[in-house]
Amino acid sequence: MSQGEGIYRPSPGRGSLLQGEILSDLPQVILTIPEDPSIAEREFDIKEHPWVIVMSQDCDLDQDFNKGAGSSLPNILFCEVSTAAKALELIKAAGGPASQISGRIKINNEPRYHFLQKPSVEHDACNEGLEEFVIDFKRYFTLPTQEVYFQLTQRTRRRCILNSPYLEHLAQRFHSYLSRIALDSDHVSE
Repeated sequence: MSQGEGIYRPSPGRGSLLQGEILSDLPQVILTIPEDPSIAEREFDIKEHPWVIVMSQDCDLDQDFNKGAGSSLPNILFCEVSTAAKALELIKAAGGPASQISGRIKINNEPRYHFLQKPSVEHDACNEGLEEFVIDFKRYFTLPTQEVYFQLTQRTRRRCILNSPYLEHLAQRFHSYLSRIALDSDHVSE
């Protein structure tokens, strides 16, 4: 059995994007906010996302694609994806206990992060192979639907898709993280 067997399948060459689909090289235009609000000029930067995963639901993506991109779904929801090595490096640089939580991240037992096993080359639509990935659920964003489909005609590439039940596991964990409740204080045990 090859690495990632049953977890992934290659992305299709065309058609609607799919929830749980990993894309590479997706640019995002970001408005630069001036420090002085009286300045009317606006500048834009480009943020390059080496890896992202589609989090919008299949039914919405498919319905929108069949009506014409952006007609019913104005934006597509994504999570940033980092290689596992880079993610752990960023956690450590931010002063986080990377060594303490890396084991929990790798078994998806850390609520903020989701680990994705390395897909094999045959599961990558580009036949290049991918790395182990970590998704930080605080790193999500949307892009206009038409812009995303335009980028797919440029250099953004569709790579692979999570199969069921791995897709549902990711979606449930993401939505659970977003729906957490902030408490004024924790419960105390005597």
